[in-house]
Amino acid sequence: MQAKKVRVTARPASREELESLEGFLRLIGAGSVFRGDLIIALDVEEGDYVELFYIESRLHRLVLSLGAMYSGGLNLGLVDKNNGGFKPSLHLARELAPLCHGGVIKCSVLSPRGEALFLYGKTVYENNIVKWVKGVSLIVGVDYEPLGWGLGDEVGDERVIKPIRDLGWYLRKGG
Repeated sequence: MQAKKVRVTARPASREELESLEGFLRLIGAGSVFRGDLIIALDVEEGDYVELFYIESRLHRLVLSLGAMYSGGLNLGLVDKNNGGFKPSLHLARELAPLCHGGVIKCSVLSPRGEALFLYGKTVYENNIVKWVKGVSLIVGVDYEPLGWGLGDEVGDERVIKPIRDLGWYLRKGG
């Protein structure tokens, strides 16, 4: 049986796709850390999403001239074609993690036990949270190594962090 060929097209990101990314970056306090003219979209024909990549200026024109490719540059995340929502990548978490030190972006910090729970895709409760941020934030360990993205919420009187996407996802779902 021959596999169906899937067409992937590299193109400049649309205004709507850039707005989706920028809205997420504003939400976490990162502002405009990426130049929009260096962001390309990989559009999978018949797919439900578009992947956004940040490409160095030296490679940008070359990548677009290829027309079709699998990936390139820094994977920023996905834009859902149906609702326009942005889903951040784990690569973006790694890139932004150094901004956690100075409190530039919203970051939550977990204890070593909290790290393990988070990496298993489990909700982390207050006794395993070193620093909690309400809403979406970058999740890091006490050593500020990125673990993924989470949602700071309140359940009753307790603060919790629910995983949105964590590094353990690769093992559980096959990256």
